[in-house]
Amino acid sequence: MIPTRLLRVAFAVLAGLTVPALAMPTADGTATLTVTIRGVLPQPSQLLLGVFTAAEYEEKISPIHQSAEAMAPETVVTFEALTPGRVAVKVLQDLNGNWKMDKTLIGVPEEPFGLSNDARPSMGLPGFDETGFDLHPGPNTIVITLQEM
Repeated sequence: MIPTRLLRVAFAVLAGLTVPALAMPTADGTATLTVTIRGVLPQPSQLLLGVFTAAEYEEKISPIHQSAEAMAPETVVTFEALTPGRVAVKVLQDLNGNWKMDKTLIGVPEEPFGLSNDARPSMGLPGFDETGFDLHPGPNTIVITLQEM
């Protein structure tokens, strides 16, 4: 027998709805974060996502990370059982499958990437103050649009 919540989620995905509209608050006080990634290129690749606290933000890999098959033009990824607080999300569309951000000799990204709050780099990665947002207990949703340099 298929659990009711799973059926609702499957229906929501098929109907093009976002899952958080159907989500219920968690009993243990944790957070769920659904990230909709827009502007995904239509080529076989992986989306690499990380959820970062302020202390982890400068690291290349977050302890809380996922990968998902890139589905153009939009892919949805959900993180569950997160600790509420201020966090930021970084996304990379890894076009060549090497599991890292490829850059030019002067450090310009060569693959699509995105940051929470759709923060845009100017002379480097925007700081946590620009990309951070409050993650509340229960369901949370954000949208990140991939950008290319």
